[in-house]
Amino acid sequence: MKLSFLLATLLYLPTAEAKCILPSPDGGTPNVSNRNIAGLILIISDENVWINDVDRGKPILVKLSGKIEIFTAFGGGGDSWEVLNVGQSARVWLKKCKYLPHQNNFAAYFEVFSYDPSDFPPKDYFFIQGQ
Repeated sequence: MKLSFLLATLLYLPTAEAKCILPSPDGGTPNVSNRNIAGLILIISDENVWINDVDRGKPILVKLSGKIEIFTAFGGGGDSWEVLNVGQSARVWLKKCKYLPHQNNFAAYFEVFSYDPSDFPPKDYFFIQGQ
């Protein structure tokens, strides 16, 4: 009886959320969290970007705050969201590194493979773990 109570108690203890570690533009950050969304940019409207997510197989809305910087997979300085174009390959880390269905998902780190939509990444680009 006591053992079953102990096991039930342990199952309902709050679990610690994994720490959200964002990439740095020029790499070198250890233990970077996995990206939350990856795919081709379909629509850009003001600070809203629709990405055809490779994991979910459907378009996902990513909200950009006015302060978000856009980086390429090759690093370098950040640019404002106006450098985004339909057809670019993108990987996005969301705030708190968590995708929330049916809610606004704000980008914390937004990476495009290249500013040129005709530059296609290697096939594993969308599936690389961490940075």
